[in-house]
Amino acid sequence: QFTLVNRASQILQVTSTIPAEGKSSTAANLAIAIALDARPVILVDADLHRPRIHGLFGTPQQPGLSNVLAGQAKLEDALFETDIPGLRVLPAGVLPPNPAELLNSESMSQLLTLLRGREDVVLEGGDPRESGGGQRERAGGDAREGEGAQGTAVRDGLSAHWISSSGPWAAGS
Repeated sequence: QFTLVNRASQILQVTSTIPAEGKSSTAANLAIAIALDARPVILVDADLHRPRIHGLFGTPQQPGLSNVLAGQAKLEDALFETDIPGLRVLPAGVLPPNPAELLNSESMSQLLTLLRGREDVVLEGGDPRESGGGQRERAGGDAREGEGAQGTAVRDGLSAHWISSSGPWAAGS
């Protein structure tokens, strides 16, 4: 956190080429950790093949990212509050027939620039060939990638909230 004192909001991308490796759980926990640090954050579900973020936080799947990118919904209508103060979710939306094209579009670039100007953004993406390189370059080139087993990224830093493969869990005192 102290290394980012004079820097703009960040875009962090969690991705992997391997299915079921814990990308959604890791991204959710990263977003929770940022929010618990009193920094507003938007968790974007950019996995337009097998979205899971909406299920982890109990939000609708749509309207979401694909609806915003296609001009079918306004961004504010697609952002959902969560039980964690400061954490909002932009779910995947309707699953499009052309995820790679949509994620690498000028609309996605503009959306990431807009979101980055507001808050920190955690971008959960499926195949990095579809949701990674172009987005990082167009969003200012400072996105960071992370891989790892489910939950290991921020587990030790969370005392109140944790996302597992079975859904939200609040630790008892």
